[in-house]
Amino acid sequence: MIADRDVDTVDIPPFQDSSTQMTHARKILLAFVVSAVLSTALLGGFLHLKLNAWAEARLEKGHASFVEAIARNMNGEIARSQQLLETVAASVEFRHLSALDQIDLKLNGIPGNADLDKRRMLERLLGKDDFSVLFVLTPSGDHYLSHPYSVQRRLKKYNLADRPYFQAARTERRTVVSDMFVGSDGIQAVAIDVPVLNEAGEIVAHVGGVKHLTRLAKMLDAELIAPFDRGLLIDQNGSVIAITAAARLPATHKNAALHGRLPPDAAPSMDRFEDENGLRWLRFRAPLTAGWQLSLMRRADLLKAEIAPQVQSTALLGTAIVLISSLLGVGVAVSLARRWQQADAALEAAKATLEDQVEARTAELAQSEQRHRALFEHSPLPMLLYDASSYAIMEANDAAVAQLGYTKHAFLTMTVHDLVHNDTPPHDIATPHESNDAAEQRYRLRKQNDEPIETLVWSRPTHINGTPARIALIHDITREAMAQRALQESEWRFRKVFQVSPVAGSITTLEGGRYFEVNDAYTAAFGWSREELLADNAVRIGLWPDPDQRLAWVQCLREQNFVSNYSVRLRDKGLRLHDILMFASVIDFAGERCVLTMLHDVTAQREAEARVRTLSQAIEQSPVSVLITDRHSVIEYVNHRFEEITGYTANEVIGKKPSVLKSGQTPPSRYEAMWAALSNGKAWEGEFQNMRKNGELFWERAHIAPVFDAAGDLRHYLAVKEDITHQKRQEEKILRQAHFDPLTDLPNRFLALDRLTQLIKEAARQANKVAVLFIDLDDFKKINDNLGHEAGDHVLIEAAARLSSAVRDEDTVGRLGGDEFIVLLGGLSSPGDALPVAESLIERFRDSFQLDGRELMLTASIGIAVFPEDGDNPATLLRHADTAMYHSKAQGRNICHFFTDAMNLGMSRRLQIEEQLHGALAREEFQLCYQPLINIARRAIIGAEALLRWRNPRLGAVPPDEFIPVAEHTDLIIDIGKHVLSQAIEQVAYWRGALSPDFKVAVNLSPRQFRDTGLASFIEQTLARHGVPGNALELEITEGVLMGGHTHINDALVSLNRMGVHIAMDDFGTGYSSLSYLRSYPFDTLKIDRSFVGDITIDAADRELVNATIAMAHGLGLSVVAEGVETEAQLDYLHSRGCDIAQGYLFGKPVPAEAFNTIFGQPV
Repeated sequence: MIADRDVDTVDIPPFQDSSTQMTHARKILLAFVVSAVLSTALLGGFLHLKLNAWAEARLEKGHASFVEAIARNMNGEIARSQQLLETVAASVEFRHLSALDQIDLKLNGIPGNADLDKRRMLERLLGKDDFSVLFVLTPSGDHYLSHPYSVQRRLKKYNLADRPYFQAARTERRTVVSDMFVGSDGIQAVAIDVPVLNEAGEIVAHVGGVKHLTRLAKMLDAELIAPFDRGLLIDQNGSVIAITAAARLPATHKNAALHGRLPPDAAPSMDRFEDENGLRWLRFRAPLTAGWQLSLMRRADLLKAEIAPQVQSTALLGTAIVLISSLLGVGVAVSLARRWQQADAALEAAKATLEDQVEARTAELAQSEQRHRALFEHSPLPMLLYDASSYAIMEANDAAVAQLGYTKHAFLTMTVHDLVHNDTPPHDIATPHESNDAAEQRYRLRKQNDEPIETLVWSRPTHINGTPARIALIHDITREAMAQRALQESEWRFRKVFQVSPVAGSITTLEGGRYFEVNDAYTAAFGWSREELLADNAVRIGLWPDPDQRLAWVQCLREQNFVSNYSVRLRDKGLRLHDILMFASVIDFAGERCVLTMLHDVTAQREAEARVRTLSQAIEQSPVSVLITDRHSVIEYVNHRFEEITGYTANEVIGKKPSVLKSGQTPPSRYEAMWAALSNGKAWEGEFQNMRKNGELFWERAHIAPVFDAAGDLRHYLAVKEDITHQKRQEEKILRQAHFDPLTDLPNRFLALDRLTQLIKEAARQANKVAVLFIDLDDFKKINDNLGHEAGDHVLIEAAARLSSAVRDEDTVGRLGGDEFIVLLGGLSSPGDALPVAESLIERFRDSFQLDGRELMLTASIGIAVFPEDGDNPATLLRHADTAMYHSKAQGRNICHFFTDAMNLGMSRRLQIEEQLHGALAREEFQLCYQPLINIARRAIIGAEALLRWRNPRLGAVPPDEFIPVAEHTDLIIDIGKHVLSQAIEQVAYWRGALSPDFKVAVNLSPRQFRDTGLASFIEQTLARHGVPGNALELEITEGVLMGGHTHINDALVSLNRMGVHIAMDDFGTGYSSLSYLRSYPFDTLKIDRSFVGDITIDAADRELVNATIAMAHGLGLSVVAEGVETEAQLDYLHSRGCDIAQGYLFGKPVPAEAFNTIFGQPV
């Protein structure tokens, strides 16, 4: 039975007297006073720390964007330079280095006048940014050119392949910025390297520049970075490369470890550090391009000083607040003491009232106990009362006895655990009892006969005689549980089959398309997750690209309840369309009319079918021949291209073997190699020379492969063949062009040197000698310059034929280029064996060359080098033969010489002159000297001839006959000639004002200068600039200028004549002396060469020539100038014959302009 409940008693503490209460009041008052003092102190310290932190936080928050802006500006400055270089590098001009063959180590690259397009672009770029020099490198790192050219000449390092930035640019194929360095000008700088890529992605050049860091350093000026005290720019190695101008950093500030490395994508951030002087700093850091970083710093003590007044005022305010609060607290404490006295009387009255209420509550509980017992005993549902701690059953009602079969006595000997069936986990019954709340739990209980029973148990907590207990109500749900399990099992089987099905499936409502279920195959097919689909419907999620198509599908289902092989197009999450065959059935699911749909994706199948159709069309229309045979090599298929190439129709070859195309020209070994590969199941590729139906031979490149079925059995052979007949002919042509000169059909340099290599090897084995004859046609350049390149080509072809006719069949005659030829003689027993051959070659040039009815005399100079005496390799022998050839030219031409060591000196001199001549104009090494022109009749100076002199620091004074030919050969004569004209015209302008208004100056022009189409306009502009009339200038030219009869030369002479410029024929009598030139061109003066004037007093023949020349010139209306007058006798004779003007050492040597001023006006 249920026991009576006990009522707990309440202990009421005794009341305290008033003296004790006053003691408490005093303690409270003391506590308030102490807390006020401590609060004031703590508040001051707290406010100090907080305000300092607030100031630092405000600096961090308010200036992050400022730091980021400075970093962005710096990045922009570097990026601008990179973009300028990348723009130049992307231009067509820089995709090919056209003057690689002109690279000269002594010039640190190509000459200043080579590849001018690139130099002009770099010149324009140099003015757009803070670059000190721009450069172009070869892919291997050699200097190609630098701009300005003066910097290129001063370079100390020719190859930059070891530079880290060059290596990075070459490896990563991107623009690279170097670490900081101090340039030769003492300014901090960086190098920027941009690789230039061709269409194949290969590096063909590097374009770069050296950029000063001046602009970046300016961005760190103190007024630009305020309120920060210092700014640093740090490279990726931690070196300080720029600093605020007024700042002097302690050594620790320049320590790389102090600054560390920032990730390139890091945002500006602030940190703190202390330097070696004990100063604390607040520092902002931001990453920059190329691994650099920007560091802006603020001294913490200065920041604190700025907020010190604010800290003091805030602390005073806080102290006042604390003191006021303390005074209020004291008042509150006094008030509480008074109220405690009033509470004593109230508590005495409450005690008496409480005792009455406890007595009444006890009576009510007794009546409630009787009502609960009756409800417990007579409840139709089984009920149990059990101890909440030990789970011992304390009471069971009759319904429990009837339901479970245990007697009441048996129940009292059991715990609730004894009622739980063995297959129920212990925690399922224990868990609810550990809670003080009501609980509901399903249990599988055990009846007295051990039969299991499914129950739903409700329980709630209670107390029995002060002991915690629980009362439980048991409801039998065995039937419901069995039905539920059957339903779950059925549903589980369906879900199992549905989920593991490889076919995509879904359950949706028929009308709206809302998802109830999808399997894994469905989510995999369309890309949406299961959660996404179950939260949406098929229309809204975009599965149906065409809503009308779904409406038609739904209508079919309404009418038939089932569709099979229904073709639709659905769209996945990635918007890709799928071709679908749909199987759908209308079902009832979750109380709604739904559709169970299974989808078969046939997209790949239809795409494969389309590919097969496309492949079939592609094979039929392919530009290559396609042939398919069975495994016995019987042709089953050929495409249209096969018919075009072979001339056979498909009907003519199907059923036959490919051997129908055999020509007999393909080596049998090639067929053997083909069948060896095919027999091993491998593809084979090679070339055949086959025969068309009409008997014509043609070349094919074939790719033949075996075709296996799914079981691995051979089914077919597939041959894809390309007609390469044209390509073969081109290869032969290219091979010919690679080894033979296209003009003369002689072996070119490559083939000639290869043959020389073979001759040297053979001579070394046979212990005999090889001779290399280097041949250069004398004055051939004049033919090209004056008669044109077409005439020159005819001469070269004839010269090649003459050389070939003078040697044995086993000897080699080759053309090295231009007018240079080589003859290789092998099997010689001594060096002297080469001399008769060389003399025979010279003899071949005794006869004149016939050209358009004109006879031209042309000679050859030959240099000979012999293996092994003069060299043991082709390069050395060729160089020594070249040196000997130049010696022959120096000795008067039309002769041959063997190489000697002494000749090297002369060649070295020529190379030194050519090297020093480059840049001589920029170094101001040239000087104009002037030799007087004397009016013979009046014995007065009427003008001067400008003569160029060159003094070089290394070579000393170099005679004109040494450097002028080199200048003409290298085309430097153009710039030098313009310099001479400018100086001479400027000087004559001065003399016409200071000495004589009719003073004139004569200047020599070479044939190469006259080929410059801008010559006349240059002279006209220079005369106009100095205010000099045309008749103050006389241009001396030789017959060689006129021999070509080119239109632009005629035009130039006409233009000069129109300006009033005088034209003089120089060195008359030494060349062809064609009188037609004097009649056809507007000459004003004829100059008699010094070689005729020198002997006029002793040689009758020279006198007659001079007499005739003077008479002829006067007859044509020309004035006459005699050169080389050195004696009074010569002058007297010339005067007697009416010669107009004289020039020579008799009147003075050429002198500088300053010295010429002193001799003008003196007696002649």
